[in-house]
Amino acid sequence: MLNPAPGWRALALASPLAYAGTAVTVQAAHPRFDWLQAPLSFYLSGPAGEWLQAAYVLLAAGIGALAWACRRLHPGSWFQACASALMVLGAACLVLTALYPGGSPEHAVSPAMHRLHGAVASGAFGFTLLGMLMQGAVDWRHGLRWSLVLASVTLLVLVIGHWPGL
Repeated sequence: MLNPAPGWRALALASPLAYAGTAVTVQAAHPRFDWLQAPLSFYLSGPAGEWLQAAYVLLAAGIGALAWACRRLHPGSWFQACASALMVLGAACLVLTALYPGGSPEHAVSPAMHRLHGAVASGAFGFTLLGMLMQGAVDWRHGLRWSLVLASVTLLVLVIGHWPGL
């Protein structure tokens, strides 16, 4: 088992904090939308949208760093390789989500662009969470039982948040 470099761990831990701080700041700077009702995608093309886009890319780098660090913890496991690959795929989808913002009341896009944004945003959530669940299963077998529970709760919260009618 190889221990990942501290720089990878720091990036994996700091990027979600920077993303959350940027998202809250951009939402506060854009009072025309109700932050409880408007999806975060609305803010990607508005005032200070480039800051949010940069935060998406930084978060994607953090997900990639997490995938790399996890892969180094269990280098011989094909299951771990699949988990890391799914997290990297989710990170790539997150970058595409930032680069191709969907439409908003202030920024119209073509129907094809709107579908592309929706598909890659869903891919970012789905691939990353599936990778986290698989990583949780790997860690669970190695004594870190909390990681599978955390990944499962995260998946449940996102399903509830995105499932129509719940």
